[in-house]
Amino acid sequence: MRAMTTVQNPGAIRIGSAKVEVGPDDQNLVDLGTMENVVFEESWTEIRRIGGNVGEISRSIVPSSHVAVVSGDLVEIELENLNTIRGGIDNYTKETGVQVTGAKQTLNAGEWEYDKLIKIEHQNGDGSEITVSEVKGSESGVLTVDTHYIITRNDKGEWGILIFEPDTDPEEDQTITITYNYTPLASKTLTSGGATVISPNVVRLTNYDAQNRKFEITVYKAYNSQGIRINLPNYSDENTAVTPIRLEGVRDESRSLKDQLFKIVDEQGVL
Repeated sequence: MRAMTTVQNPGAIRIGSAKVEVGPDDQNLVDLGTMENVVFEESWTEIRRIGGNVGEISRSIVPSSHVAVVSGDLVEIELENLNTIRGGIDNYTKETGVQVTGAKQTLNAGEWEYDKLIKIEHQNGDGSEITVSEVKGSESGVLTVDTHYIITRNDKGEWGILIFEPDTDPEEDQTITITYNYTPLASKTLTSGGATVISPNVVRLTNYDAQNRKFEITVYKAYNSQGIRINLPNYSDENTAVTPIRLEGVRDESRSLKDQLFKIVDEQGVL
């Protein structure tokens, strides 16, 4: 069979799924983690005006019918994320456990770098700063906080240490041992029932190609439109439990015309 055409823009061929983020605004988005069957779908209802002797005169959209839906199956059934998705109709609480003292995290050569955050393996359940009692290199010896390293966190709020590269004789070919204390969570609880007002969220889908260029869809004002349904597979089934989510974006009339529902940004299909 003869080919009918050739590829016009390889960058416009989308490969892979997308990172899904949800939050009250685009500066406070939470990554929902592992998901399956992620779909973005726009829809509307048409109005067709027909003239008796001229046929179709015009077509338009019923304003309230113009929506953009993001749906998919959450594999990471994280209660805090569900609380965010569901727009304030629940109560979410956390109960801290017993403090663990003297925890040790060892990183061999090649598993860490100077001037790059080393995330602490175990975090405090309440998100507070980790108490680091000692950082020791197998060659450098005990390091001093604020001189040789700092305690900081990444853009996800996870705490870790960043070791400064020394002015002379950097020694990355050594083992680093971090000794610290942390208090894990004992449990997380989500309760629901009684609240009726759902708050909207911003929803963002981001796909990256091999060159780290993004194809990004942002829905400005999306309401959760589906209750929790957790599909628990049979014991012998290799599939994981999932919960479907459905977020329905409606027009944000505070925004300018033609920019009220969603935005698509494409860095991949630029020739």
